[in-house]
Amino acid sequence: MKKYFIVFKFVYLKHVKSKPFIILTLVTALVLGGVLSFPGIKEKFSSDDKEVPADEIMKIGINTNQVYSQEVIHEVFKQSFPDYQVDIVDETTATAETLVEDEEFEFIVLIDDVNSYTLIKQPTGIQDSSRYRIDGILLNYYKSHLLTESGLSEDDATKILGAQMNANVIETGKSQEQSFFYTYVLVGLLYMVIIIYGQLVATSVASEKSSRAMEILITTVSPVKMMFGKVLGTGFAALCQLFVILGSGMLFYNLNASYWGMNEIMASIFNIPVETIIISVILFILGFFVYAFIYAAIGSLANRVEDISTSVLPITFVSVGSFMLVMFSMTSGNVDSTLMKICTWFPLTSPYALLVRVSMTDVMLIEKIGAIAILLVTAIVIGYIAALIYKMGVLLYGKPPKIREIFKLLKKRDIIKKK
Repeated sequence: MKKYFIVFKFVYLKHVKSKPFIILTLVTALVLGGVLSFPGIKEKFSSDDKEVPADEIMKIGINTNQVYSQEVIHEVFKQSFPDYQVDIVDETTATAETLVEDEEFEFIVLIDDVNSYTLIKQPTGIQDSSRYRIDGILLNYYKSHLLTESGLSEDDATKILGAQMNANVIETGKSQEQSFFYTYVLVGLLYMVIIIYGQLVATSVASEKSSRAMEILITTVSPVKMMFGKVLGTGFAALCQLFVILGSGMLFYNLNASYWGMNEIMASIFNIPVETIIISVILFILGFFVYAFIYAAIGSLANRVEDISTSVLPITFVSVGSFMLVMFSMTSGNVDSTLMKICTWFPLTSPYALLVRVSMTDVMLIEKIGAIAILLVTAIVIGYIAALIYKMGVLLYGKPPKIREIFKLLKKRDIIKKK
């Protein structure tokens, strides 16, 4: 056990003390902190008391052409575009185009009839919403015009057009709309941990084998202890990195919570239910171990580091496929489909599927316990088999054997004994 802890400590410190690990962790934490602090920083550097020069104010021009009341339209546009200076103009289409081209106005609205208008504006991006806001303003005013012409008073017309339906929604289960964003983040983090750190385990094993350092190491530490030390040391380093990054994100969010209070996405991401957090941690650990043991076994069979990218492709495809499956289920709203329920019980897809289902739907307690128990047993079994392959593979050079050949070699060396 002492030698195992020596390997564990060595691998863990090797990761956390490496420059790429430290730089990536600090940069990610700082970028996350900068993003979450941006609204507060922006507010401190902007001054509400600072007067904007008149020639820099964005202007809107409106020509009612006597179709509607100039005073009423002017007031309505001022309320709908509070960041603009709204002016009543007396321009034709040609002169209006010239004014907009000369950037004297952001856009000019020429009301042609009670239900039609011409909008002359500068080129804008795809997210420009001014057209839809103008449509809403004039359409609402046109409807009011029709109602008043039908004999209703302006107050009655305003009351009818301003009527709203108040809905009280009661969902019998978890709200997928509210849980979607933090589930998306959790699944993405799980995917990165499995792919990045799993391949890191395989690369570490292959590099020691290709440099012949493995032959020296196994004279003092057994291959089994070495493998478990590598996997657990790398996994603990991954958890520490996630803790620092997510902890800094939570810290900066709480410091700037007042600026993000109305943002539903941020509120969802940083207010994950305790039950989801606990199950997520369990699935992160077990999911990582299942894949990391397989990566370690594959790494022990590779002769060169360059061979790793090809050797790990099958298991990487399984992880990528699982990730894509749950992401498609999330976006299509079928997180509790028959396929997702089946994937909940299959160990290689279980970390992804169960994480999504627990986060976005109500899963029975027996199903949670059963799926986690199967995942735990699978991690132990795969760890045992991986240890056997690792013990044989670290000293096996030449062309990597196929799966059938691996088990033949294990039997031949009496590593697997028949009862």
